[in-house]
Amino acid sequence: MTDPRLPVRVVTASQAAARDRAAIAAGTPSSALMDRAGTGTAREIERRLRPIAGRRALVLCGPGNNGGDGWVVARELARAGAAVAVCEAIPAKAADACAARDRARAEGGP
Repeated sequence: MTDPRLPVRVVTASQAAARDRAAIAAGTPSSALMDRAGTGTAREIERRLRPIAGRRALVLCGPGNNGGDGWVVARELARAGAAVAVCEAIPAKAADACAARDRARAEGGP
C-alpha cells in the first residue's frame, strides 16, 4: 500500500533487504546504497523542517548497516548546519557502518 503523502513506495523490511541484495549483486557497493539512503533521509528531514541550520538533532544508531545509514544522516544534517548528536546504542560492527561513522567524525560531524 502506498501512502499518497510519500514520494516513494513503502516496502517491508524483507522487500527492502531483497532489493539491497539485488542492487549489490548487480554491482552497486553496499556503501553507496548506505550513502544514498542516509543522504536522501537527511534531505527529506531538511525539506520538512526548514530551516535546518541551528536546529538540534539526535540520531540513534545501532551496530549494523542501518546504523551506518544513521551516521550518514547525522553527517549530512551537520553539513547543513544542525547541531547533531549521535547515540550509538551498540558500537558499530558492520564494516560499512564503521566507515560511515569514521567519515562522519572525520568531516567534523557528530
